[in-house]
Amino acid sequence: MQDAYLDNHVTPENESNALEYVERMHPEITDEYHKEKLVELKKYQMICLENQVAEGDIFDTKRKQYRELFNDTLKAALSAVKTTAGMSTLTIPMERA
Repeated sequence: MQDAYLDNHVTPENESNALEYVERMHPEITDEYHKEKLVELKKYQMICLENQVAEGDIFDTKRKQYRELFNDTLKAALSAVKTTAGMSTLTIPMERA
């Protein structure tokens, strides 16, 4: 998911802070798909919060949308963690003839 409007405001600090937040608050999420998505959504939330001037402006509206997406993605990620908890990986060696 890319947001062309907010991508103009992305800094290395935003990216670093978002990654740090997700890793600190949700260390149990290890799969890359959910982790990357959560980091991106948190980054956009942080950008919106930094640039919001007034309630109801575009940054406030986008922040609320990204907060909802973040929460939905977090629920999916935590559900995936619960589903795979206790499961072991079965590997079967294959031999070529």
